[in-house]
Amino acid sequence: MSEKKAFVQSVDRALQILEFFFTQPSMSLIEITNSMALPKTTVFGLISTLEKRGFLKQDAETKRYQLGIRLMELSAAITSRTDIIHEATRLLKPISELYGHNAHITMLDGLSVVYVGHVEATGTFSIKTNIGTRAPAYCTSSGKAFLASLPKLKREALIDEAQLVPLTPKSIIDPEVLKEHLNKVESQGYAVDCEESITDVEGVGVVVKNRFGEAVIGLSIAGLATQFSDEIIQEYVRHLRKAADSLRVFIDLQISK
Repeated sequence: MSEKKAFVQSVDRALQILEFFFTQPSMSLIEITNSMALPKTTVFGLISTLEKRGFLKQDAETKRYQLGIRLMELSAAITSRTDIIHEATRLLKPISELYGHNAHITMLDGLSVVYVGHVEATGTFSIKTNIGTRAPAYCTSSGKAFLASLPKLKREALIDEAQLVPLTPKSIIDPEVLKEHLNKVESQGYAVDCEESITDVEGVGVVVKNRFGEAVIGLSIAGLATQFSDEIIQEYVRHLRKAADSLRVFIDLQISK
């Protein structure tokens, strides 16, 4: 079954119930049932499950439902992630200012990276990447660093199942060549995007792992390819690794809270 096409109706209905509380502080069973146009027994089953898992709670006196403590915990997790992105931005800013190149913060989603933060360069050349933009992981520096951090069998399975579409003539879309390339990235601990995502633009990326060895955030620097000598690339790698080490400590502290 394709993950993209999978749809679980009961989960969708449960989420719809939670969304009602975006505008309503509390609701009765009848109000929720009427809003969903479903049998009362079906709605009651959904509500009971959400209540059991702590996403809803029922007032003992009024019998009305409101959001539960579990959503508060989920909100705290989101806030923690936001704090991590803010800290990553703070760490990347001096690197961006030093070289006049954009810095990006990414997260992996399947075979794509999602840009969740950035520092815009103050130089004459700037690559505009909006928050929420997605790009093929196999074409970007942090994306390749993410893929290389996965267990070898998992990343090779992802590549075998994917339709590798080029963004530029230099994008690596041969599965076997990409696998070998990612083996090298895994060995050296960083990745270089050699005009694979945008023509005339190069990038260097690393990932930040948590205490469990999971890559959670990608950090990268991108600029004009003419400015990316081997020596400069190694400078970027040193700066990015230092930022990644600091961010790893910050993430572990967040987990410990």
